[in-house]
Amino acid sequence: MARVAWIGLGVMGYPMAAHILKAGGHELAVYNRNAAKADLWVKAHGAGRTAPTPAEASADRNLTTLHRAFLVAGDPHAFLAKAPQIYALYYETGRRAYARTGERAGLLTTTGAETFSAPDCLTVVGWYRRALELCGATGVRVVEEECRARGGAVCRYRVSWG
Repeated sequence: MARVAWIGLGVMGYPMAAHILKAGGHELAVYNRNAAKADLWVKAHGAGRTAPTPAEASADRNLTTLHRAFLVAGDPHAFLAKAPQIYALYYETGRRAYARTGERAGLLTTTGAETFSAPDCLTVVGWYRRALELCGATGVRVVEEECRARGGAVCRYRVSWG
């Protein structure tokens, strides 16, 4: 069976991916920058699966091998409390802080980063979403509330689950 990944579920991509699935003989994974659209495609066609975003794939690679000690099974807050140490592994300037705001919620804030861009922020969203899933959290949401690339003073992410 051939493994096929289809990227983009716009006006043309949505039906084309369905044709690949219909042809049979393929293991199909779909990806769309709007993950909800990919999830809807899988539900509508009763087959296939959504492909992880590059950020989610990075979290899988990092946190199931070299940095697995950061994961805390069943305790997303304990994992998120390690955000400053995780940030320091990847960046030389700036810092990331975590504040618990509820039983299943918190706030990540990045300050002083030397470089920043909207795609970098999307990477943070996907990476932390997958990391929390690896801790056992379900229904994970990571929403960027403020972005330096869009004129904000900091990059701030509201996280919640379950």
